[in-house]
Amino acid sequence: MARRLEDDLQRAVLAYIAAAIPYAIVFHVPNGGFRTKPEAARLKSLGVMPGVADLVLLAGRGRVFFLELKAPKGRTTEDQDQFGEAARALGCGWAVIRSIDDLILAFKAWGVSRTSGEGDGEL
Repeated sequence: MARRLEDDLQRAVLAYIAAAIPYAIVFHVPNGGFRTKPEAARLKSLGVMPGVADLVLLAGRGRVFFLELKAPKGRTTEDQDQFGEAARALGCGWAVIRSIDDLILAFKAWGVSRTSGEGDGEL
């Protein structure tokens, strides 16, 4: 059940970003899902990494943000927390998003705006 809630949230987040920050590039990192052992090994050899956030957002001036989407009661894994810490240590934004309100708060904290990617417009 939580997976479908996260899918619905992800669709809403993508729609919000498309409308509110049209200059941004956002994409999904498909790390989850069922895989056979050989397929999992193949993907790992190609760079798949546990804990990588669900969405990557490129929002102007070389800024990179990672969005970990969770159902309202969902918890991050240890791998996700470690990824978030590493991303922040490298100067990237990382946030757990459970609602559009969480997304708006993260954008405000990061100075992401809807206009030019220069941080000069309110969301």
